[in-house]
Amino acid sequence: MTVKQIIPTHYEMSHGDTKPTTGIPPITTIREIDTNMMWITYDGGTNWIVADKRVRLVGEDGSFLALDEQLDDLLANIAAIEHYAHSRTRVYPQDVRLVADLVAAAANVFGDWIEIIPIDTVDFDYEVMGLIIEETDAATTYLIQLGFSLVDGTEPTEAQIAGERRTLLPTPAVRATELLEIKSQNIPADAKLWGRIKSKAGGSETLGVSVAIARHIEITNPVTKLATWPWST
Repeated sequence: MTVKQIIPTHYEMSHGDTKPTTGIPPITTIREIDTNMMWITYDGGTNWIVADKRVRLVGEDGSFLALDEQLDDLLANIAAIEHYAHSRTRVYPQDVRLVADLVAAAANVFGDWIEIIPIDTVDFDYEVMGLIIEETDAATTYLIQLGFSLVDGTEPTEAQIAGERRTLLPTPAVRATELLEIKSQNIPADAKLWGRIKSKAGGSETLGVSVAIARHIEITNPVTKLATWPWST
């Protein structure tokens, strides 16, 4: 049979008939009367997709994506979320005799960026899960900032600041206060991790720190990180 228009947005045809491509309103359907298969178009007939097996999902390039492709992405993202809950933490430095000594400057002024993890050390994307303060020489308030860089010797830019925490520490540091959970952005594989601090006292206070990291698995449609710090304005 020839293509038969039932209503303005629905047609019927046989399986071997050619689908119309002009003058077709978006969200028009065609039913094959001999197979009962339903087709639908969202762009006026340029693309017809199987309505009972696929749904309208548009890719970044504007093309239609099959539901099974999107399910693959969804399952991958669920797996990434599951990974965050069960990823093993790894500690740096591994040598328990060592810490990274972060030194404050004047009161409320950051000291220099200090290396925590050398470049080309972690060969997967990672994120910092926690900061361990193992040594402190003054009881005061500290603001601790972490950042990364992709070139050895190049300090972090604002867009590369991974996260920060503020804490009031006694001296010596004790178990109740040594571990600070931190929300870190993902850090590229082989990137160098830096840290710096500022303090309320402003007397060149020093914190001896180590970090706990975990592997980062990226989702299929990550949110673009803000290039400014700490806020977008």
